[in-house]
Amino acid sequence: METKAYIKNINGLRFLASLCILIHHIEQIKCSYGLPNMWGSSVFEMMKHVGIVCFFVLSGFLFVHKFLVKKTLKPREFLLHRLRKFYPLYFVLVVFALFVFPNISFFKVSDFDYSILKNPLLVTSYISFMPNVALAMFLPVPFLAHTWFLGVLEQAYFIIIFSLQRFRMKKVFLVILFIYFVVRVLLKCFHAFVPIFFDQFIHQFNIDCVVIGGLFALVLGREKFQKLLYNNVLFVCSVLAVLLFLFLGIRIPFVLYEVLALLFGIIIYNFANREELKLGLENVVFNFLGKISFEIFLFHPIAIVLGIKMVEVLQFPIWSVYLLGICFSILLAWIMNRLCGFLYSD
Repeated sequence: METKAYIKNINGLRFLASLCILIHHIEQIKCSYGLPNMWGSSVFEMMKHVGIVCFFVLSGFLFVHKFLVKKTLKPREFLLHRLRKFYPLYFVLVVFALFVFPNISFFKVSDFDYSILKNPLLVTSYISFMPNVALAMFLPVPFLAHTWFLGVLEQAYFIIIFSLQRFRMKKVFLVILFIYFVVRVLLKCFHAFVPIFFDQFIHQFNIDCVVIGGLFALVLGREKFQKLLYNNVLFVCSVLAVLLFLFLGIRIPFVLYEVLALLFGIIIYNFANREELKLGLENVVFNFLGKISFEIFLFHPIAIVLGIKMVEVLQFPIWSVYLLGICFSILLAWIMNRLCGFLYSD
């Protein structure tokens, strides 16, 4: 089977993942501002997990898929592409969150100790694109805590690309999965003797989800896997399982992310194989929202705060936070996407 460069429904899925994270953070930020909220409920907590795992699996799948389409892997070209596309907006957010917003009362969070922002190690961690290290070592920084995901993803890419210069992709992925699993088991067994920082870092370092996504792309078009995975019943059951996890807040100890990763891998694999799937995710609106999903993910906490402030000032009903938070997130994401595109257009 020929590997296609474009996969239908992926942009829609990417937006839905960012929407899950956005909704989760609406409740979290409402709690921070003392508004009625459902922060901590199993359903809203699960939205974060589902959105994050979906992003990780999608990233791994598309990384390998792009490699298979191009038939070559040039690490320098790949990393420069990411540097140009993602880093500028990330650094814009870092500068505002660390040096601008703390001096503006409108954006200040009352119960956060801003003196921590003077710690050079925290500032260096964010500036050097290691937000996951900063989160593992320090308190969550307003408007920046969620960026740990980007640090994990970039570090996972670096490990994979470095390893692929020496070994075959399948072997690299299987070895990474094995090592990550062994480390997780050892941390579980010797939890009392492990520094909190290291435990927190490994807990967030979900390179296994990225690798699982990559493995599904690696077997794309192979007949024996296609017979197993290209299956209506399996696809529908996987979608239903994700929805059950999401809306019932089901938690599986220790392997929740891995189970979700396998389910999303099956879903994405079927998207890549089946042109006829009609789920309403392949249209102009979802394609647009999917293309700015990175910007939505990056800047949505600012948009949510803007929505909360407007609700407080104009005394709108509390549910308006959702409407304004989502609308402002999309508007701000579009503006930043266009700005970045304009500055870095060829």
